[in-house]
Amino acid sequence: MSLEQFQLADPYISPKGNKISIRRQTIKRIIPLQEVFESDYEDMAELARIFNHTIVETTNGSWRWKQNSLICHLHEHAPTYIPSSGVCNADDLMVYCRPHSISGRAGIDLNGLAGDLRRSMFTMEEWMKFYMQMGYSLCGYAEVFGQHEAAEYRLPHAKPIPPDHDGMEYVETVIDYMRRVHKDTILSL
Repeated sequence: MSLEQFQLADPYISPKGNKISIRRQTIKRIIPLQEVFESDYEDMAELARIFNHTIVETTNGSWRWKQNSLICHLHEHAPTYIPSSGVCNADDLMVYCRPHSISGRAGIDLNGLAGDLRRSMFTMEEWMKFYMQMGYSLCGYAEVFGQHEAAEYRLPHAKPIPPDHDGMEYVETVIDYMRRVHKDTILSL
């Protein structure tokens, strides 16, 4: 397919003719930060300020981070390419690739990325912003980042977990950590 034909083609059909379902956020309104502060999501309002990210209400009534359409598209339908020959040099391993090139689409493995986070391939701030850009619901976001100790991720200056800690309450969640460490900051990610 030529570039001209591709540009004229239905944007929901891949060059190979596969239908690509695109999930778009249907925004009812942008929620003012003051309203978020006055709700049960005061911590999310503070993160919205720190990360300079908008919170929206969708037509089904849920409060979500405003999605970045490109990030959402890549999360669900990332174009992939595996070269036909030669050597792939990932993690300094010499691996011979498949005999024929393969291209297609695939979703991003969030669990694999979580492992990369633990190996310090990117920062917790970048990871949290990525989740915001995917348009996560505030409730889901609180589950992902509010149910782990910041110290588990070895974040700099995270409050240590005492050896005799019973685990009944969190010492400092990742959300609490971000609110403390970046209290007077607006990040530029």
